[in-house]
Amino acid sequence: MNADWNEQALKKALRYSQNLSLSDERVRNQLSYEGFTSEQIEYALTRLPD
Repeated sequence: MNADWNEQALKKALRYSQNLSLSDERVRNQLSYEGFTSEQIEYALTRLPD
């Protein structure tokens, strides 16, 4: 079974954004630190609610 890394990035981004109140830039930095690609990070950030 292959993981959907875009969706994994989105789930983490939602948690960081909503539960920890991190800015988009801090979410980006955290996802990058965790090893997500720039494409996966962009996928996640563009799908975060405003």
